[in-house]
Amino acid sequence: MEHPGYGYRRLKPELEARTGQRINHKRLRRLLRETGLSLIRRLPKYRPSKVQEILRDSPMHVDLVKGPSFGILEALSTDFTELRYAGGSRKAWFMAMVDIEGKWAPGWAVGPRRNRELAREC
Repeated sequence: MEHPGYGYRRLKPELEARTGQRINHKRLRRLLRETGLSLIRRLPKYRPSKVQEILRDSPMHVDLVKGPSFGILEALSTDFTELRYAGGSRKAWFMAMVDIEGKWAPGWAVGPRRNRELAREC
């Protein structure tokens, strides 16, 4: 098999093209499972973070963004995103600020580490 990471959805059209015959996906899945070639796809169980547990279990309304409506540039959302390059061997961090109301990005920055300096630059 040229591509061991292929699942039955990618293998089926490739096998049909090579053999010129139609292949049933259920039969292909069973053959892959019986020969030990099938890819096991399981998502990890969802576990809420400690902050989410506090918000969920709190008797008071502690989510400050959920209720009120904000005007443009009154509330911003931020996030760090890892960017891989050079074939996955190197990485950089991207941070953007996004206005909650207008969905506009008033600032962004890219740097080698995710730290306060990158956040201040953003």
